[in-house]
Amino acid sequence: MFAAIIFSDLSAWWTLLCLIAGLLYAYTLYSKIDRKRIAYLLFSLRAVLVTLLGILLLAPLIQIQKDREEKPLIIVANDNSASIPLSATKDFNMQSYKTEFNQFVKELDTKYDIELLNFGSDVSISENSDFSEQQTDISQLFQYIQQQYSYRNIGAIILASDGIINKGNSGTQFASVSKTPIYTIALGDTTQRKDLLIRNVNYNRIVYRDNKYPIEISLSAYQTKGQKVTITAETQDGQRQNKTFTIDSDDWRKTETFHLDAKKAGIQKVNLLVTGIEGEITLDNNKQSVFIEVLDGRQKVLLLANAPHPDINAIKQSLDANKNYETDVFLGENIPENSDDYDVIILHNLPSSNFSVKNFLTQNPGKPIFYIIGTATNIPALNQSQSVFQIQSNAQIQELLPIFNQGFSHFSISEEVVNLIRNQAPLITSTNSLNTNSEFQSLISQQKGNTNTNLPLLGFIANGNAKYGILLGEGIWRWRLENYKRAENFNAFDELISKTIQFLSAKEDKRRFRVYPSKSRFTEDENVILNAELYNNAYNPIEDAEISVDVRGDNNKSYSYLFSKKDKFYELNAGLLPAGEYSYIAKTNVGSEKHEYRGVFVVEKLHAEFSNITANHQLLYNLSILSGGKLFYPSELDKILDELTNNEKVTTIIYTENNYEDLIDLKWLFAILIALLSTEWFLRKRNGLL
Repeated sequence: MFAAIIFSDLSAWWTLLCLIAGLLYAYTLYSKIDRKRIAYLLFSLRAVLVTLLGILLLAPLIQIQKDREEKPLIIVANDNSASIPLSATKDFNMQSYKTEFNQFVKELDTKYDIELLNFGSDVSISENSDFSEQQTDISQLFQYIQQQYSYRNIGAIILASDGIINKGNSGTQFASVSKTPIYTIALGDTTQRKDLLIRNVNYNRIVYRDNKYPIEISLSAYQTKGQKVTITAETQDGQRQNKTFTIDSDDWRKTETFHLDAKKAGIQKVNLLVTGIEGEITLDNNKQSVFIEVLDGRQKVLLLANAPHPDINAIKQSLDANKNYETDVFLGENIPENSDDYDVIILHNLPSSNFSVKNFLTQNPGKPIFYIIGTATNIPALNQSQSVFQIQSNAQIQELLPIFNQGFSHFSISEEVVNLIRNQAPLITSTNSLNTNSEFQSLISQQKGNTNTNLPLLGFIANGNAKYGILLGEGIWRWRLENYKRAENFNAFDELISKTIQFLSAKEDKRRFRVYPSKSRFTEDENVILNAELYNNAYNPIEDAEISVDVRGDNNKSYSYLFSKKDKFYELNAGLLPAGEYSYIAKTNVGSEKHEYRGVFVVEKLHAEFSNITANHQLLYNLSILSGGKLFYPSELDKILDELTNNEKVTTIIYTENNYEDLIDLKWLFAILIALLSTEWFLRKRNGLL
């Protein structure tokens, strides 16, 4: 349907004035012609022309109404995950199904608008499915539909899946509030078939050299009662451990832990394999590889104290519990002359009235120091011995309760440490406040009575390349005892001390050329991102260099790339890489200088699609019923067509659209004006009136 309405912001009297002007002008021009017939005709042509021109000068608008039909949009979503062919029934022919499904889509396309989607861990627009996705997130599909098609006339969603999800949620919430029916095509076999698999592996991704580390393996077996199986853990450095079990039920679960040695720093690959059983549906889930990053993080800590104190023993016991630290304790009269071998220094109640450490600090500039300031600390001597911070003291002994500072960002601590801080005894101190011109962050603030003073109790200073920790109180040994009283372990206290020392001892990388992955571990469905930084001798960024990198996998396959400029630095998106351990060598030139950087990263294989290959048709049924749709099987595609045809909600919508245009912009109106002028001119010339 088409309709047009002309209107203007001006009064209708202006249109009347235009008409009067046209009539008067035409009367003046043709009133004296004797031949009345031709005079009336010319009069009419000129009056209409002048009236139209006058109306156009008023800039009227024309409202054009058009009806637009929008056919129903049918969204066809295919589960593109690896579990689809694995979960298929024995008599299911994938090629025949694909042919029938393509024909089904062609028939849909003759009646409706069609959008074909593939989904797995993400959603893409695609007509072909290769069943390569390693995770299934059906909630991501529904979220995508909401974002991309909420303004469309969605008639129905046709969802072909086995119902196996291993990421996100089930999507039933979307189905329960959706006004769009979901017709599900139930793929896969719901019967449990013979299979033995590694269901899950729990392990610490980072361990320290010379420590033992556990790997916990969860096994499952179905329809394999009476079989004897062996699981093996094998490392790159030659360790091999076996454990043998007999499966005693058709629905069997077993969790076993291997304890391995971290012998060598670097990335350690551990292969896990459980022996296969004849007749298993797949052997792909009988093996997994995990990667352990072994750090050579042993640090030497020098703990200097004014006198024996319970704090000293508490701190040393915490550090000794961590094999990455080696702690030496000296009292004031035995301060060592050489501290070059130590990574961190802890000063407890030093300097004091009896022992000055000014010369010691002068000989160790830039060394990370953890100051524990107590009642025996000589505050004026401490202020004179360094220029990083200044302490104000009122010489009055007081007790300060700890409050955790939520804005602290230098390092993260667990909820157990936060709870430890919130429930601790006060520290004893004579200090009042701390002033520093350097960057300072407070991990724990002071509380006096019920008042949060916002003054620091434990905090950290980053002064150029040097780092300092400051604890404004003694008596931290009580925190360790309170930790054991509440949890029957010292874990939270040990974590607080260890992370304090770890932050202080971390060394800044001052190399002028650095290349590092955006994270040390990627999964095989993530793009591998490498970042690079390049500086001149003044440590100003060099922004126009060409940086190349060769990436080599543990299968000896090599990839070569060039970095792209990003802001003042460089970035490389290497895309998706197969699972495995990778080393890289990056190279660049600055004038005649050659720079090289080596590193490693890991791409981990996703095993989610192999941990469960039993179809979940109940989920598909729930999605259909909650949304007002139905569940169908692959052999019932024609029934879906009938269902769509009979569903009154799947219908064409007619929209009335209003468009506004200036009347003067209409080309056909311009043609009318030309026609009026041309006709008038022709008649005047023919009748000798020119």
